[in-house]
Amino acid sequence: MLVVMRARIAVLAAGVALSGVLSFGAGQLEAAPIRVCPSSDSGVLRTQLPGARDELVAPGTTGVLLCRYRGLDPYARRFRLIASGRVRKAVTVRELRTQFNALPQSAPGPTACPADFDSMIVAYFRYARGPDDVVTVDTTGCEGVSNGRVHRTAALGPGPVLVRELEALTR
Repeated sequence: MLVVMRARIAVLAAGVALSGVLSFGAGQLEAAPIRVCPSSDSGVLRTQLPGARDELVAPGTTGVLLCRYRGLDPYARRFRLIASGRVRKAVTVRELRTQFNALPQSAPGPTACPADFDSMIVAYFRYARGPDDVVTVDTTGCEGVSNGRVHRTAALGPGPVLVRELEALTR
C-alpha cells in the first residue's frame, strides 16, 4: 500500500511539474537557442527576436549556426540535414548580416520561378541575450529568404553569391 501511495504521489508531482513547463515554458522553449541542427527542416519556426521586424538579421548577432537540408530528391532522404557549419568569427558574422540585409525584396505579384525542389539553408543567428533570429533560404525555385516577418529573394542582386558562400560554409 505504501509503494502504491508513493507511486501516486510521484505521478501527481510529475504532472504538476509537466503542467508548469507547458504553461510557463512554451515561450521559453521556442526562444531557447538551437545548439545543433535539427535532423529535418520540418517545423522550422519563424524568428522570435523582437528586433528582426524591419530587417532579416537584427544588429548584435554574435554567431551563426547554418543547417543545409536536402530537398525532394532522393525521396527516401527528403528534407533531411545534409551539412552544417558554425560561424563565430566576428568579421564573417558581420559580413553575413550585411549580405542578408542587402538582399532585394521579392517582386510583387505573380512570378514565374524555375523548378523548386524545397532544398534550403536555415541560419540561426545567435545573440548574447534572447532567442535566435531564424532565417530560411530556399536554394531552388524563386530562392525566397525570410525570417517569417521580412521577405527577400536570393535570386537577384547579391543573392547568388550569398547562397554559394552559405553552401561553402556548410560543407
